[in-house]
Parts: sequence; structure tokens; C-alpha cells
Amino acid sequence: MNKTIFLLLSVILCLGSFSAYSQTPGQGIGKVLSQEDIGELMYTVGPKGKELPQGQGTAREGEQIYTQSCIFCHGPEGLNGPQNTLKGSPRFPFAISIWDYIHRAMPRSVANVGVQERQLSVDETYSLTAYLLYINGIIDQDTVLDTDLIMNIEMPMEKKPVN
Repeated sequence: MNKTIFLLLSVILCLGSFSAYSQTPGQGIGKVLSQEDIGELMYTVGPKGKELPQGQGTAREGEQIYTQSCIFCHGPEGLNGPQNTLKGSPRFPFAISIWDYIHRAMPRSVANVGVQERQLSVDETYSLTAYLLYINGIIDQDTVLDTDLIMNIEMPMEKKPVN
């Protein structure tokens, strides 16, 4: 019985100390988030775009970002990369959805595709969204994509035949 109690207490002590150790600063595991950090992570951009932050960008600016951060996975002009093709039939019903996805999830790390390499700034996200809309023939290369315009872009969706 004493051995069982000793073993149980040893396990509890080890688990407790390991948990406490992993929470101490300077271990390189995570960081304490400020309220501002949490606010940036915990928002949702709906289809009407009311939650979009103010910003702007053009396809010309977005092309530079694309060349630096996206071409490795998606190929030149969104074609023939190892990941999803971006040129052709847009998969999103709203341009706002493209902005939201890019801002939340792109660019991915080339070494570890499961990890976001860095988060783009708001203006970089508008520029990259503008570039994707441009290569799909939805806007012109010099169109300034901003909060007002992105909410009014009509996306060309494929009409599926009704059975």
C-alpha cells in the first residue's frame, strides 16, 4: 500500500512540476498575449465586411508580395504550383472572404506548410487580394482596393446546373 501511495504521489508531483515549468517565462513555448493581441486574433470578417480594418493596396503592390511569399507554393501568376491554383474560377463567393483567408492563414512556411510564416499587414493583405482579383480578371492592375471597394466587388461564381 505504501508503494502505491508513494508511486501515485510521485506521478502527481512530476506532472505538477512539469506543468508549472512549462508555464515559466523564457522557455520559448508561447507567450503571454496582451488584450490587443487577443483582439487581433479573435475577430471574424463577415460577408458584409463591416469588421474589415481600414487599408488599401493595388495589384502592382500585391505582385511583389506574391513573388516574395506565394510563388513557391502557387506558381507564377497562380498557376502550376505544388499547392492550390489561384488563377481560374475563384472559389470564394465574396472578395472579403479572400481578404480574410489571406490575412488569417497566409503565407505558409515553405519548410512547414502547416505553419503560418508571418502575418501580413492590413495593407499587404489588401494588395495581395487585389493581385489575386487582378489575375482572375476581376479588377484592373492599378485599381486601389480598399474597404469600400472590396465590399462592392461582385465575384464571378460558376453556376451549377440544377438537377
